[in-house]
Amino acid sequence: MWYPSTAATFSGWPTNWVAIPSLNDPKDQTDANARIDFVGDSQNPGAYWSSDSNYFFIRMRVAVSNVTSTTFHDAHWIYIDRVDYTNGSVAAGMPDYAIVWDSKSNDPTKHGLELQTGTNISATTYWSQLSLGDIDGNPSQKVSPPDFNLSGDGYIRTIDMQPTTNFGYTTYIDFAVKWSFISANTALGTNQTWRFQFGSRNDANDHNFPQDDIAGGFLPSSAIASSWANGVSLHPLSASITVKAYATAGGVKMDLWTISEAGHDDIVVYAWTGNQWVEVGRVPGSEVVGEGSNHYSLQAQGLAEGTSYLLKVRDEAGIEHTLFEPTTVKSIRMNGVQFDSTAMTLSFNTEYGRRYVVKVSESPFAAADKWTVENVIHPTANGWSALTDQPFMAGQGSKTSIRLPVTKYKTAFFKIVLIEE
Repeated sequence: MWYPSTAATFSGWPTNWVAIPSLNDPKDQTDANARIDFVGDSQNPGAYWSSDSNYFFIRMRVAVSNVTSTTFHDAHWIYIDRVDYTNGSVAAGMPDYAIVWDSKSNDPTKHGLELQTGTNISATTYWSQLSLGDIDGNPSQKVSPPDFNLSGDGYIRTIDMQPTTNFGYTTYIDFAVKWSFISANTALGTNQTWRFQFGSRNDANDHNFPQDDIAGGFLPSSAIASSWANGVSLHPLSASITVKAYATAGGVKMDLWTISEAGHDDIVVYAWTGNQWVEVGRVPGSEVVGEGSNHYSLQAQGLAEGTSYLLKVRDEAGIEHTLFEPTTVKSIRMNGVQFDSTAMTLSFNTEYGRRYVVKVSESPFAAADKWTVENVIHPTANGWSALTDQPFMAGQGSKTSIRLPVTKYKTAFFKIVLIEE
């Protein structure tokens, strides 16, 4: 965390982000200036947004890999143009507001996260000529309101060492802004359409021009009016998505969980493979509930056991969600078998919190209805359980050991089954 202090905490950061592809940008700064170089492409986007009922969030990707306490001493702007709105006498196509991280100063009571306004901005053509004023009218102090306070109006964090295909390791700069703050002090609010642009300035505060990088493949010399990203309707997201994949005898299956569904279109899962996004699974709209939080199980195509994939999901409302942690196609594998005079101990890899049963049959080729759930003894927080045929939950760690009484069998075949929930 950088603002309101390096010791601050904020538990509201989202896990669900939506890419802004029109702000993708090539690597065009020197390595020495990687911290002010916006980068991103179709595989690893350079900009994202997210929102909930309390905050909206903007994420920018910069080319620097490792971040220390002295890495940043610059200005990073998020310029906002509210579509079909004029802020005072600001010229058409100019920024109405800007949210900026001024890291030139280490004093958050005077700088840090700041709000700027385009009200009465002088006519200018290029980003390299653009300078906005602090909304509090005081360039050397923070006056809150109308500027950000130190207790909940906004937050900044960075997450470094983010791997990409074409830019090496990169860093996210994440901004959180409280809806109630922004709506009370500006003409911005939910359910509006905004256009974004990013700007940066090396080793300078936010009262200078963005002379180093402009996102979206543009330059500081680009005309402001014609170099905005596509418009974004920054409403609270309709859903968040969790996906898990695992290998079965019938192929790869996926478990998909949604939150707060808001539509009835197909839910489509894509994987980045062969340098492109490829559809690997789909929940037909006829099976989508359309409200509430739900679980779906679907058959996946084109995924290999033991391989990790970058996934994205187009949800039932048409919003695309990129899952930033690669998803690995997992499988249940035996790690060991041990016999004594009365029981057999099986060890196999498991996933914390998932539930399993053991099934038994006289033949490995038996039909599904010929496999029956076996009684087992499984570990609990208080030691071994009693003999039971109920599903058992995997604990911490990557594997679980269970005991099966085997004296009643001459020949038997066992399989571990993950319970789909």
